[in-house]
Amino acid sequence: MLNASASLMFSYPEEAFDPYQEILSLRNRRMPDLLKVITHADTYALAARGYLMDRFVYKHRAEAMMIMMLEQEPLRSSRISVSDQPDRFGLPKASIHWEISRKTWASMITLSDRLGAEFKRLDLAEYTPHEHIRADNDRWIDHLSDVNHHMGGTRMSAIASEGVVDTDLRVWGYQNLYVMSASVFPTGSHSNPTLTLLALCQKWLKEQVRP
Repeated sequence: MLNASASLMFSYPEEAFDPYQEILSLRNRRMPDLLKVITHADTYALAARGYLMDRFVYKHRAEAMMIMMLEQEPLRSSRISVSDQPDRFGLPKASIHWEISRKTWASMITLSDRLGAEFKRLDLAEYTPHEHIRADNDRWIDHLSDVNHHMGGTRMSAIASEGVVDTDLRVWGYQNLYVMSASVFPTGSHSNPTLTLLALCQKWLKEQVRP
């Protein structure tokens, strides 16, 4: 199974009244609808109890959804190369070859099954996955989406034949060419990469100013 995480999200349908957004309107110096606030007093009471007793952010009457994030299995077929097509400056454009292996989908199935079993074991709630989350779904790739962080392409490696940069972020075969980017990550993980990237850059900078 690949690295993965799951987050429980609470949201209201667009047409429904969101009592929490009504309270947050105070930040914009707008008076909330007091009648609606009073009507949803039980909502605020349960939310306050959940946060004070269990440090759990709970939105009463909202729809609970499980959001699953997974890393992608590193593939040699996923790569960035130089194309024959020039850009407006006459320079070759980048050609991106992006493939997602079925192991990514299999990992999501495993995560979903484990979540369902754990919810049942702890008697927390009834967990019902979407109908398309099943191993025999041949159109599984249509149900995946990317997020925001571009990673990979100049992979870090221990030997030149397996990547683009060494562990000091130096491009193999060059003495004065370095890459400080999330593109050096050997795998994409499943979480925000910025702090890891900054740690890599800080390590490189410290080594350059070493007395």
